[in-house]
Amino acid sequence: MKNCKYLFFLLMSVFFGQFALSEQNADNLCQLTVHFETPKDDAGKIYFLVFDNPENMGNKNKAYKSGIADSTTVVLSLPYGEYAITAFQDTKHEGKITTNLFGIPTEPVGASDNPKLIGIPNWGNTSFLVNQPKQEITISLKMVMP
Repeated sequence: MKNCKYLFFLLMSVFFGQFALSEQNADNLCQLTVHFETPKDDAGKIYFLVFDNPENMGNKNKAYKSGIADSTTVVLSLPYGEYAITAFQDTKHEGKITTNLFGIPTEPVGASDNPKLIGIPNWGNTSFLVNQPKQEITISLKMVMP
């Protein structure tokens, strides 16, 4: 009889422990504050894409989230995981990124983890880990060609 009590207690502990763990995992959301550093002379809305998968990186139609920021700070609610963010500042107020004849952006661009602006940003040099209730990152938007 004594063993049954221990077994019951053990089973209940495991059950409630699993329940508590799954409840905790469901609440693993991060309030990510993204600060955009922009060139002093430029003004315009900041368009950004958030990717949660390396295979979708760079495809605006497959972004996890997208948005337009009127200021240089935006707050996103994201589940814990790995992400990459790309952004540009619409200084020409056209609602899209402007490029020259060679496809090089003529407006300030940037990505999370602030990689060098040579070529298209990729997951390997832009991804970062979201694993805390509150985090902050800064993305520097720069002209590729001055």
